[in-house]
Amino acid sequence: MTSFSGCDRYILVEIFDLKSNSVLDYWNTIIDSGLIRSRFPEMENPTIKNVEQMIKNPNSKVFLSFDPVLERFCGEVTLDGFQGLTACVHLSIHPEYFGRKAVDIGKDGAQQLFRLQNKEGINLKALLGLTPENNKLALRFIKRVGFKIMTILSGSFIMPDESRTQINGVVSQLTRSGLYGNPDNW
Repeated sequence: MTSFSGCDRYILVEIFDLKSNSVLDYWNTIIDSGLIRSRFPEMENPTIKNVEQMIKNPNSKVFLSFDPVLERFCGEVTLDGFQGLTACVHLSIHPEYFGRKAVDIGKDGAQQLFRLQNKEGINLKALLGLTPENNKLALRFIKRVGFKIMTILSGSFIMPDESRTQINGVVSQLTRSGLYGNPDNW
């Protein structure tokens, strides 16, 4: 299991640290936990093949957030597009954890990601997000986690319904210094 220090309430587990078939385990986890819709909002009917492509993408790292008290997965974090010190992040929270617990899961996950360093050169200084402008719950969530709104990207999402309407995306950023203060303390 990927090791994280600190006294986090929720623990990130890298998908490949799960036993047996990681793709099938992850698929079953996001189906059973209800995370499938929030993980693949742009797809009407995501399949296990979509999950396999995401997990096996060499530019992605997939983590599940684990609740040690209830002994279940409560969220998911994917990092994409590593640029040395930055990555794009996608956070999905199980609906039963919406509210204060969701913010705790998000903050714990961000703190653990900023502490993550490995032989692949991950040493994150900033996480970047892109959220559909019409997803008010997600926008409130990222702000409460500590992300700062940077700009709006016009027409950056396509609704997964029959309308296929283009909607704007909100670009946000969370920096390590935003969580920990002075960079000399990193």
